[in-house]
Amino acid sequence: MKALNVVPARESDKEAKGKIEEESTDESPARPLAHDSPPQTELQKLMPNGSSRMRLMRTLEPDAIADFCKTIGINTDEVRHEVRFASAFEGLDPIMESSVVFDAYYQLEERELFFEVIRSDMLRPDRMYYLYQMLTKLFLYRKAKSSNAELILIVIELPESVRSRFSSHDRGQERLSSQFAPAVANKLLRIEKIKYEEDELIEFIKNSSNKRVN
Repeated sequence: MKALNVVPARESDKEAKGKIEEESTDESPARPLAHDSPPQTELQKLMPNGSSRMRLMRTLEPDAIADFCKTIGINTDEVRHEVRFASAFEGLDPIMESSVVFDAYYQLEERELFFEVIRSDMLRPDRMYYLYQMLTKLFLYRKAKSSNAELILIVIELPESVRSRFSSHDRGQERLSSQFAPAVANKLLRIEKIKYEEDELIEFIKNSSNKRVN
């Protein structure tokens, strides 16, 4: 039997996950709303729509993971990004055959840490379902391998001025905590929150733009 381990995600799996994330950030109404107003603050001008917030998240994701890893003494150079379970894992799920992509992975001597990053205003049903799939697969992986594996869910809270207009920020976080309480209790899931202030994001976006130019 092939080893149950973690391998780089396939492009098809990354594209499928990216589509879910893009659909979650689709904030374009069918018709313009009369009360819509142009960006007012510097941050709103830098992040005028859902697409720009999506790009920011892709830039923030490795930074947020690295910051958390540093707090628990992990060598960030050894963190692997965008991974999935190896093909040997296929067939272990008696309910559904699907592949999930984790944002990052790190193996300790006695623990395996999987990472997923999400915006607090994107905790919608489709993303919650994908998280459920992740935890189901991780539970089966942990059981089959007798591994102490855990998902670190990093919830990023953006300033209110650039959150999605079509979300309930507080309700989403309450639903996350209540619905996945068993996973937390079983040490299958650990929820970490990172809050960014407007000035931090402005500096981050400008620094990221300068790096791309250089």
